[in-house]
Amino acid sequence: MRLILNGLLDLATSGQSFIIWGQIMDKGIYRSWYSSVLDDTDFQQLSSDSRLLLLCIKISRINNMAGICYFDKGASVTLQYQTGLSAQRISKSIKELVNSHWIALQEPILWLRNGLKYTPNVKMNNPKHIKGVETILKSLPKLQIVITFCDYYNLAYPFDSPPIAPRNTETDTETDTDTETETDTETETESGKPDVIPFEDIIKDLNIKAGSSYQPTSEATRNLIRHLWKSFGITDFFTVHSNMVDAWGADQKMKIYLRPSTLYQASKFEEYLNKPKKKELEWWK
Repeated sequence: MRLILNGLLDLATSGQSFIIWGQIMDKGIYRSWYSSVLDDTDFQQLSSDSRLLLLCIKISRINNMAGICYFDKGASVTLQYQTGLSAQRISKSIKELVNSHWIALQEPILWLRNGLKYTPNVKMNNPKHIKGVETILKSLPKLQIVITFCDYYNLAYPFDSPPIAPRNTETDTETDTDTETETDTETETESGKPDVIPFEDIIKDLNIKAGSSYQPTSEATRNLIRHLWKSFGITDFFTVHSNMVDAWGADQKMKIYLRPSTLYQASKFEEYLNKPKKKELEWWK
């Protein structure tokens, strides 16, 4: 396995044609991953360890047709064996792949971003293939990364409902009021909107999509969300995250602005919400 993957990397860095079974694979159904990615400039900018690891994740037994799988200690050991990389080098490469938006990670789940969309042997208009993907999703834990995956591919949630805090139907008491600010959600009453504010789910979605680690307990962030919550809902926040990661995620100068203080500006939020997406590129972009 390692010899094959290293051979692919040698071809990617040498500029030589990628030859399989005596044919130059310039075009065809496998161009979407098995050949084109090797010549991609973003792929070339990754470290050699990260390139090796990304290729291995794509074809490894830890992965599946959906491209979203468990990444636990056992999977890490498997990748160490398959790549020849140490645990430390695997960990470092995973961070690089997350930060450069090739994968998303919410332990213990890893998502090879757009891996399903451009897998040549899986068609999302095929009912059998959709059923296979849905079966995989039902085996995964109730995490935001799974919800984000379903939203991206317009699939039904594998859970009864998204893991968002329920509404508070109990009568407020002094005790409830005193402890409310310590939780990850908060009922907003001034606006007349009884919905619970899902701070944790909003920030978790941002962290997954942007590869960041912002805290939902930050009072500054909560104040920004509270103000927007009077006019917008959770799906609007998710859309803003997707739109702006699409717009800025690959730009080293702009990706630093994928932060709550910028994205949740009241004067800019609606503009970000309605921002048209870039013309769709190859899956690894």
